[in-house]
Amino acid sequence: YECFRIITELANTNFVKKLQLADNTVFRFAARQEIAKRLTALEKTEPEKIEKLDVLAKDYIRLLKKTNLQNWVFEQSPFKTESIILEGLLLFLTFPFFVYGFICNFLPFFVPVYIRKFVMKAQYEGFFSSLQFGIGIFLFPFFYLMQTILFYNLTGTHWWLSLLFFIMQYPFGKWAVKWNGIAKKFMAKIRFIRLKHKKSFELIQVQNIREQIIRMIS
Repeated sequence: YECFRIITELANTNFVKKLQLADNTVFRFAARQEIAKRLTALEKTEPEKIEKLDVLAKDYIRLLKKTNLQNWVFEQSPFKTESIILEGLLLFLTFPFFVYGFICNFLPFFVPVYIRKFVMKAQYEGFFSSLQFGIGIFLFPFFYLMQTILFYNLTGTHWWLSLLFFIMQYPFGKWAVKWNGIAKKFMAKIRFIRLKHKKSFELIQVQNIREQIIRMIS
């Protein structure tokens, strides 16, 4: 199962192009289905090939962890220097908005996680998101209201500014999550560029394994 999961993800973009499909969610899913069908057929006709693919898939994941990279980096590379500089500049300029959103949403974001882990002690991973979502439905409005009251009492500002503060906590929280995701991808691109510049042996291994797996299932 893990072998199939890794390979369908690894070869997804390649198969979208090979099947001449539009690059969207529906057709990417169709490409993953096609990869899974090929792997299932190989499992029946060439089991030794599947065993080799299983070893390669495990090596691929091990090297990804070692290089601290993700599959999408190899799909989107090479990265243009101008784009990297512009992306870094935009992240720097919008960092204050991230800080504001993070501070305002720190408690509603992480208290549900704390309750799930240490109070309710849920063990089943498939239940984590649902449980945290259920807790968050009550805690987000509660914390937003308490923080607004605290803001009003500490600043003594006009009521309409406190109302604006209350309203803006949620969209800035969403912004903080999005900014964090973009920043992580930016740092991954920087790591990839550094490893490529240093001609990292692990990076070369990852790229070779990717190409080998794709050739074996094409």
